[in-house]
Amino acid sequence: MPQKSLHVGRVIGNLQERNPKAASANGRQAV
Repeated sequence: MPQKSLHVGRVIGNLQERNPKAASANGRQAV
């Protein structure tokens, strides 16, 4: 489980760098 959380965090981090708005929307849905 912890590894999955880290993986998701990494993906969100990458998305944030590319498109902060998209990352924010994805973050809300994920949580």
